[in-house]
Amino acid sequence: VLGQFMRQYPALNLQLNLLNNRVDLIEEGYDLVIRIGELEDSRLVAKRLGKVARKIYTSPDYVKQHGEIKSIEQLSKASFLLMSSIQHNERLLLTSKEKQHELTVMPRMLVDDFLILKQMIIEGLGVSIMPDYMCEHELANAKLIQLLPSWGMLDVNVYALYPKHRLNVPKVKAFLDFIQTVFKQRLIY
Repeated sequence: VLGQFMRQYPALNLQLNLLNNRVDLIEEGYDLVIRIGELEDSRLVAKRLGKVARKIYTSPDYVKQHGEIKSIEQLSKASFLLMSSIQHNERLLLTSKEKQHELTVMPRMLVDDFLILKQMIIEGLGVSIMPDYMCEHELANAKLIQLLPSWGMLDVNVYALYPKHRLNVPKVKAFLDFIQTVFKQRLIY
């Protein structure tokens, strides 16, 4: 997707920093950040880009080795691989329509990068909660299986944050317009 933006604006230079921690946009000189989850009160302009559905995934190899998971009770016995940012007090709050279930887990692995997490799941090392949009290709190619499709974690909002004056900078406005279009296609709106 970024390649498409770079081709559309060949005169622009882009610096992309992939971080899973909060940065001070103004202090550190960033033009714009994409933030997932709850926003703190800030001096920044927040543009909602959509929301992400988070579902439960594993690999066919994991199911072959450990058996099918057809209930929350069976899920609670699985080996979990999780993003460190969603793991709090060894509990995951799963939802299904109006139902909720608090699952107690001792993760086999905590990581702060979704791509590494997805690869570990594909390799059959466990079960995880992943954003749906990150698993579409692997589901279509039978590298991942969605478990208990009606269950998952609550959807989370995705925002573009930027200092008010930055929208006057043409490259920032162009990038914001571009990502709004992309996120509208890929996320729940």
